[in-house]
Amino acid sequence: ELPYSLLTRGIELEILPLCRQHGIGIMSYMTLMQGVLSRRLAHFEELPPVRLRTRHFAGTRLGSRHGEAGIEPQTQAALEAIAGICEDARLPMSDVAVAWALANPAVTCVLAGCRNTAQLTENLRAIRRTLTPAQVTQLNAATEMEASARSMTTTAEETSKQSLTVASATEQASANVETVATASEELTSSIKEIGRQVAQSSKIA
Repeated sequence: ELPYSLLTRGIELEILPLCRQHGIGIMSYMTLMQGVLSRRLAHFEELPPVRLRTRHFAGTRLGSRHGEAGIEPQTQAALEAIAGICEDARLPMSDVAVAWALANPAVTCVLAGCRNTAQLTENLRAIRRTLTPAQVTQLNAATEMEASARSMTTTAEETSKQSLTVASATEQASANVETVATASEELTSSIKEIGRQVAQSSKIA
């Protein structure tokens, strides 16, 4: 069970190919991105703040916790391109978003939420849609910029984590060196004390 949608394609890099290779089916969730992919938006403020907490959106938005710049321009551009493709095909955006996910052979099931019978009916209609190869190609191209931006963000996060790991390892190595130096000083001091005691014993004898 993995997040997968036109705006969250990160699993295509490694996880999805691996699952296909081993015959593992994928249940995708957030296929409609909590309603972001359900219709054309004039601006993001049309959505409740709770829908704007992912890294697609600025970390300064209400309720956001990631604290990053986000990729709102790329997300908006991708949504506009998707909306244009839907209009040309004369299909609702929600139908297209679900049908696109199901068009991937590795996806065996799509989890799409609903709050009423009308939305349930829309979801049932969407799973019966079949996009043409040309439409799938168009949608892939329209969201590659967004996917690339998310990949760059993820790479930056991993680089930051690796830098912290290296810094931590360096600090630990430095602490180890100090410990060894202290132990060496203590050993030297102990040897000197033993030598002093042996010398005194010799004088007494």
